[in-house]
Amino acid sequence: MSMTTSRSGLIATGTIAVLLLGWLGAAAWTGKRAQAALQAMSSTAATDASSVRLTKLSHEPGWLSSKGKAEIALIDECSDDLAAGDDPEPLATIEYTISHWPLPSGLSRFSWSAVPAGDAAQELRALIGSDAKLTGEGRVSLSGQISSDVSLPEISRRRTGLKLAPSRGSFEVGSKSFKFEWNLERFGMRSDGEAIDLRGVSIRVDLNNRHLGTGSYAVSMDKASLSAGSAEGMQFRAETLERGDRLDSSASYSAKKLSWGAQELNKIAFDLSVKGMDLESAERLNTLFRSSCGFRNLTHDEQKSAKQAVSRLLARGLSAGISKFAASSEDGSFDGRVSIEMAASNNAVPSLEKQLRADGELAMVIKGMTPDQRQTLLDMGFKPLRETGLRAQFRFKDGRLTLNDATDAHRAEVDKLMAGLREADQALAEALSPGKSAKASKGLMSDALSSALPTRPAPSAPMPSQGEERSPLAAAASPRCPGDYDPGTWTDCVGSRLTPSGDQYSGGYLNGKAHGRGAYTFADGRKYVGEYNQGIRDGTGTEFRADGSVAVQGRWVQGQFVGP
Repeated sequence: MSMTTSRSGLIATGTIAVLLLGWLGAAAWTGKRAQAALQAMSSTAATDASSVRLTKLSHEPGWLSSKGKAEIALIDECSDDLAAGDDPEPLATIEYTISHWPLPSGLSRFSWSAVPAGDAAQELRALIGSDAKLTGEGRVSLSGQISSDVSLPEISRRRTGLKLAPSRGSFEVGSKSFKFEWNLERFGMRSDGEAIDLRGVSIRVDLNNRHLGTGSYAVSMDKASLSAGSAEGMQFRAETLERGDRLDSSASYSAKKLSWGAQELNKIAFDLSVKGMDLESAERLNTLFRSSCGFRNLTHDEQKSAKQAVSRLLARGLSAGISKFAASSEDGSFDGRVSIEMAASNNAVPSLEKQLRADGELAMVIKGMTPDQRQTLLDMGFKPLRETGLRAQFRFKDGRLTLNDATDAHRAEVDKLMAGLREADQALAEALSPGKSAKASKGLMSDALSSALPTRPAPSAPMPSQGEERSPLAAAASPRCPGDYDPGTWTDCVGSRLTPSGDQYSGGYLNGKAHGRGAYTFADGRKYVGEYNQGIRDGTGTEFRADGSVAVQGRWVQGQFVGP
């Protein structure tokens, strides 16, 4: 019996020893992993356009715990201010202690504190004092997720009029996710004749993919009082969500009351949204944006990829608009909305003329309006709404404008708009052409939009000379070529098509051939913009090299260049 008991005791002791050694080994492994993670954050190699970096890292490793000190900086890898090999300007100095004891709640636990550092530290300390520091305690989960609470003590400085109530928050960082929350009861400051008093401030960020930006942002404030005015019940919320293979973004602002001087607005609301964006295209553009410092340095293949993403994004359709803008006062109120839609297209090449839709409405009540003022608004297209109200509605679709249920109103303006959209489509096709360089594409879209929304009367076109046919693009009524390319139906119209060799032509057609003014882009990037006669260069035009520079410019006769 004693031998059995002794043997059991030895087995139990051995098991405990093995577990203890394993636990100690895991603690050592956790410590090395923590040290490696800190060293990685102090590396000069950044994985994103902007990143957090530790500098002057001083780490003291231990078996069950470690501690250290470092400076923390937020750097922008796309900025020209940071020379190679230089340390970025620090924001704060951080001290930390890490416990490496693995527990069911996580791999490790840590505590930390941070104080201002760098050039701004002296001014900030003079403002808030040297005893003000951020502190927190957190943990690293078994999956590697880092979380911590954050607290800031009460700060009061009579000289600067600073009053900051104790505040607390938290953050959580995963492989893609990021969460942040901060609650501030009161913040006040008085300086140089100005005063500010904020009450009940709350900030919340909840991103499931911080690289793509999907998730939500929310800021609310019970009251803000400034020298010039005040606001109550303010809320701001922005959200970007994946919906199947689409991406929806929205932002909203509201306030119960906004006062400045003798003016006051109530029940303010402003909602903005962009919905139905193609997720694959948005992800591709986001990746290119981050890797090229905002599309500044794209390779040829990246330019091609970006153009394909924009084409797909527009061709698949999306909608954008202000779903609500409203406010009221003692003088009246207004409530409206406006939306613009790019309907989905079966064609891979997007077309503003075919896809563009728009609608909106505005209702308003103006107290004390004179009869002349009311009549002026009625002449502008508003309709009576109750006794003192006015309302206007519009809808634009398939080249037809409906204003307050009256179709084909302002026909001349609509014709000009449609002509501008056709020009914009040509510019869009040229800009998204695979052989078009990004440098040569600059200005095309702005010129096209200027044509689509003219702000002054367009100059009259010169009369065609004897025997010269007027370009189809010069006529506002020139229709878009129907369907896919067909020599039998593409005549006296404007269209765009790709040839089997990869070339692209956009412009006027007559009996299926280039006619009038157009642009022909070769697959190798060369391009001709000018006049055609039955498929042959004939008239004035410009030939560009693949890099966008001008090769020759002047006049062609039956396909032959004859000089300037």
